[in-house]
Amino acid sequence: MNMASQAADKPLYPYVDCLRGYAVTLVITCHLRYSFPGLPYPIGRLASFGWHGVQLFFLASCLTLLMSRRNEAAASPSILAFYLRRFLRIAPMYYCAVALYLVLRPPADGIDPGHMLAWMLFANGWDPVTMATTPGWTVVPGGWSIGVEFSFYLVFPAIASVVTSLRRSVVFLGLAALGGAAANHILWPYLSARFGSSAADNFLYFWLPNQFAVFALGAVVFYLNRSVPLPLKLIIERHSQVALPVLTAATAALAYLPAPHWLDLRPAVPTFLAASLMFAAFSLVLAHAEPGLFLNPLARAMGKVSFSAYLLHFAVLDLLPTAHPSWFGTAASGWRAIPWFFGSWLVVVAVTYCLSWCTHQLVERPFIALGKRALSRPIPTVAAAPLRAAAATKGNTP
Repeated sequence: MNMASQAADKPLYPYVDCLRGYAVTLVITCHLRYSFPGLPYPIGRLASFGWHGVQLFFLASCLTLLMSRRNEAAASPSILAFYLRRFLRIAPMYYCAVALYLVLRPPADGIDPGHMLAWMLFANGWDPVTMATTPGWTVVPGGWSIGVEFSFYLVFPAIASVVTSLRRSVVFLGLAALGGAAANHILWPYLSARFGSSAADNFLYFWLPNQFAVFALGAVVFYLNRSVPLPLKLIIERHSQVALPVLTAATAALAYLPAPHWLDLRPAVPTFLAASLMFAAFSLVLAHAEPGLFLNPLARAMGKVSFSAYLLHFAVLDLLPTAHPSWFGTAASGWRAIPWFFGSWLVVVAVTYCLSWCTHQLVERPFIALGKRALSRPIPTVAAAPLRAAAATKGNTP
């Protein structure tokens, strides 16, 4: 194995892989729940809350990008290299998923070239039609979040150059939440009149301005982690095995609390943002925790293949519980449905992991390594050339 391939899979910190592993597991849990309509309400409601695993992905994404920026500061990568690396990290596996779902879920009315182009360019998150919150073709199930993620990549270099401290990250969080609330409030009358209230409601939840505050929380976590003094780190480490279950239970309790769906100019915190705040606290404690129940090899392993797992678990659900309901007991209702659900969950998670490990090795890793090589060769700027020439001349002066 060459050095670039090894670097491609080397985690920045073990807890970040665990966060990704928990994120994709939450999403799988949520989508499996749709195959079990007979689950008792308390269990079904909690399983559906796994929907917010996407917010954990977003938070971890900003956190990881800032970590990478700090670790690679000496390399002085160009913005173009950053974009190339992000594209190579996401696009190859994503395009494989496009091909897969063209077979498994072909569009009923044929391929719309404009619609397909929006998804291929990750621009699907800026219109209710291309996002498919209106009745229409979803090119890749769950692809809304990838469009949102890619849109965030476009503005990340500018954000990283300005958000350089804990204070600035908190200001960024406040501005992101206020901006998202204002944008949603302004667009709601227009979108609901044109597309209907349901499509408008879903779109305003999904699009980047509404989710921007979650990415901003990732920046807050990054700078809080850097500013925690050593005595406090030791206290967190000592009590993490108590704090992490408490935070998990508090997050789960949010599933049963009524709250707005998206940001608006109202004195109420939407569920997705409340969950993200809990995820931020969980991340801070996990960053300083000893290996144990929450910082474990299984979560890390799932986290390493989490992007493939996110894309592939829809296919696993189609080919297993949806295609063979009698094998998985999806018709069970009441308390009898609970063991069927958990048994199916184990199978779906295991199969998803195995398939994702394969695609991670065959598709993701080679392109990640290619992105690493691109990053290691920064494109020189025009201003840098005279400086290097002057330095060389100075070095040759007796």
